[in-house]
Amino acid sequence: MTGTAGLQWDPDRNTMMYARYSRGYKAGGFNVGISTTEGPSPSTGPEHANSYEIGLKKDMFGHTLQTNVAIYYLDYQDFQAPVTIPAVSGGVAQSQGVLPERPQGGELRRRAGDHLGADRPTCRSC
Repeated sequence: MTGTAGLQWDPDRNTMMYARYSRGYKAGGFNVGISTTEGPSPSTGPEHANSYEIGLKKDMFGHTLQTNVAIYYLDYQDFQAPVTIPAVSGGVAQSQGVLPERPQGGELRRRAGDHLGADRPTCRSC
């Protein structure tokens, strides 16, 4: 199952807070007729990803300064990464690998200018 759900709260006309959850899916697969050092017909299972994000957007000083803050976390199950595996026949085959780490982080943006944006912040990712 895949999809996105989000909540947005505007405590005042210059502030917007949001939370978002998304679930993604990538089908598994296999290479027919290829024999690699991993065995005949290498295959991979499906990949699932859960994405979490929370953020704040704030306009200040009469819309001349805008601050955006967001933090996110990406949780993969059975991550599919392309890796090269030598084929038994001397050619090259593609298979799948594992995720070395979990993507996570944050973002802080500040913009200054005359009357940035509209009357209140808008959520482009919700």
